[in-house]
Amino acid sequence: APYLDIVNFPTRKWLSKLRLSVLPIIIQTGRYDRNNTPREQRICLFCTVPDIEDEFRVIIICPCYIDLRKKYIKKCYFTRPSMVTMLQLLMNENKIGLSNLSRFGKRSNVCANQPIVSKSTCCVMLLLS
Repeated sequence: APYLDIVNFPTRKWLSKLRLSVLPIIIQTGRYDRNNTPREQRICLFCTVPDIEDEFRVIIICPCYIDLRKKYIKKCYFTRPSMVTMLQLLMNENKIGLSNLSRFGKRSNVCANQPIVSKSTCCVMLLLS
C-alpha cells in the first residue's frame, strides 16, 4: 500500500489498524468480549443516536467527532456520507491527507473509546460530565 512509504511510523500504525479493523471500537471489542455481544448491540456509548459504532460511523458520521472531523478531514468526505467517500478517504495517497486522518484518529481518542466533545455536539457524554 502506498501509505506505507509516504507517512511516518505512528501514522502508518494508526492507518494500518484502521484498515485492518483492529481499532478498539465497540464493533471490534464487542466481538471478543466475554459474552460475544451481538453485532446489533454494539452501539456507540456516547451518542444519542443508537447506531453501531464502526469505523465508518466514527470517522464520517458520529456527531461526537464533528469538530475534529471539520479540522482534520476535508469537507467533501463527510458532507454526503457514503461508503464510497469513506473508501476514497482511505485510498488517499496524499501525505497531508493521510497524516490528518491519523491525527483525527489520535485526537478523537478512538483507540481509548473516549471521544473529545465540544458544546456543539449532541453527545450523551456532555450530560454525564
